[in-house]
Amino acid sequence: MGAWLGIMLAAACPQYISKLILVSCPPFRQAEANGIADIRLGRLNTEQKSRLTALNRLLAEADNTAVADGAMAEIGELFLQADTYSSLNLPDTAAECSYQTYKSVWQEALALRQGNKFAGYLALLKCPVVAIHGDYDSHPAKTVFEYLADNLTGFSSVLLRRCGHCPWHEQYARQEFMAVLKQEI
Repeated sequence: MGAWLGIMLAAACPQYISKLILVSCPPFRQAEANGIADIRLGRLNTEQKSRLTALNRLLAEADNTAVADGAMAEIGELFLQADTYSSLNLPDTAAECSYQTYKSVWQEALALRQGNKFAGYLALLKCPVVAIHGDYDSHPAKTVFEYLADNLTGFSSVLLRRCGHCPWHEQYARQEFMAVLKQEI
């Protein structure tokens, strides 16, 4: 959701943003996001799918914040595995996970997506926008690029091959990602 936050910040405070670089942007419309869960599930093995089911059940029944936070963190790890083409296996730098914060923020983000509010934010952008996306990302690059191209002038995109959702963690795409980022900055 960092890409969405970047768009909202650039729309609200254009005087501070000279260029916006979006990395692994999620889809802007609900219809385009509906397939993400299926893509992830298709990439998990049987054991991982069973664990995901158990974790989702645990979240639904959790009466303890620590239990919910732990389950959410583990779900995030499973999704990261599903969203990675070939990991560099870098040291874990995961931030603290709060299920309550996630639920609160995601409800707001989902309302923005379902209400098609992003077109309004994009119309306010004054700076060039570059979207960098991996071809293996479970978020569909094609529809993200099309939406941005339809709603922006000064838009360009970069599709990284053999790259998932976090290009800086990808064995085959990290160098290209860093080079593109350096060039665009």
